[in-house]
Amino acid sequence: MRLFLTSFLLFGAAITHTQTWQSVGLDSEDIYRFAFDSSNANVVYVGSFGNFSTGKVGGIFRTSNAGGSWDTLFRGGIVYDLVLDPVDHKTIYAAIGRSGLTTFSGILKSSDDGKSWAEIDSGIYKDPDGHPAVIAIDPKNSQIIYAGTDGFFGGEMYKSTNQGMNWFVLNDSSLSGWGVTAIAVNPESTNVVYASPATQGIVRSGDGGIHWIKLGLENRIINDIEFGCTPSTVYVGTSFDVAPVGFFSSSDGGATWSTNKNGLPDTVKGTKIQVSCKPGNRQVFLSNAWTRGSVFRAGDDWIWKSMGLNLPAGATTICLAGDMLYAGASGVYVTQIVTSINSRSVVEPVARLSQNYPNPFNPSTVIHYALPRKSQIALTLYNALGQVVQVLVNQEEEAGDHEVRFYSNNLTSGMYFYTLKTKDFTTTKKLVLVH
Repeated sequence: MRLFLTSFLLFGAAITHTQTWQSVGLDSEDIYRFAFDSSNANVVYVGSFGNFSTGKVGGIFRTSNAGGSWDTLFRGGIVYDLVLDPVDHKTIYAAIGRSGLTTFSGILKSSDDGKSWAEIDSGIYKDPDGHPAVIAIDPKNSQIIYAGTDGFFGGEMYKSTNQGMNWFVLNDSSLSGWGVTAIAVNPESTNVVYASPATQGIVRSGDGGIHWIKLGLENRIINDIEFGCTPSTVYVGTSFDVAPVGFFSSSDGGATWSTNKNGLPDTVKGTKIQVSCKPGNRQVFLSNAWTRGSVFRAGDDWIWKSMGLNLPAGATTICLAGDMLYAGASGVYVTQIVTSINSRSVVEPVARLSQNYPNPFNPSTVIHYALPRKSQIALTLYNALGQVVQVLVNQEEEAGDHEVRFYSNNLTSGMYFYTLKTKDFTTTKKLVLVH
């Protein structure tokens, strides 16, 4: 067996209020969307981004044990959005676009936890250069669904009143032709709907999408619209074009907007917003793509703090499932949120072990791991019987990101396990060798 060992520093100075993040799989996927079951926070769905240049197809995955393992539910395109029915949690909708390696574009629906899918986009124009981009369900009447399409030549906003069996276009001049990148339905007054027609800012309807008024924030790409802890509180994540970008909030339903950027770097591109509304402890979470520094959090003082997931390309999306916050990038990461961020307590970072890639593999694979401080470590390979096959690393190593290339000379095909152990941390992942 041959090993090739390299390492480079990743961790710099300690980050105030940093979180302990854990990699929970799907490392070979570019994560784009999450959805979770509000009746069971252990059930999380993930949609990934296909890419012709990297050979990735894109797909939908599901965990029922908070990331302990993942089932593949669908392969065949870019998953632009995933939404669970607010009443029937076995029903899930997906907005799918072509990836360059796939040809399907449309809206899919599953009524059995993702085991089977049906296309439900009758009435939606199939632009060869466009795709469904966003889906929103009326939280009080799940028969009513809104969908937006986007593409090189724009798109439209659509509405269904029969759970997606048929759709009709909402062709108000504020929306028509621009392409829709975000939709949100007011949780209390569900005839109140917010949308973003491309770079035309935010628009709002008070009659279920028939008529719309403009609310500002033009010339920005609106990535997300979310409601705060009251129905009149609206948060918006933005990127590109006119500064400032990143995050905006409104306490009057969108009549006026504030930037609320205290503590946010100017380079932040707000891609997804999540809100925790525990009494006396409101927290807002913001994912940041394209630049290092992936997830930020603000409390009642509106001072943003980095949460320490310091990925080079940021995080594309986040999902708050109970007290667990998931972040998507190249793989899925998760952390447990603390009850308050205004205290001076700091959660110490721990080591991190990533899924080997490629997996399955032959003849070699790479195992990545990260150390928050100088540590004595052991990285050990075991067979399915728990017997030691090879001690890959057994030495003191500096803080930083490390990798081991493992060659499978003379090993038989099958499942193996590799364990990273430090003084205060132990974790195990599995790998599969094929001949």
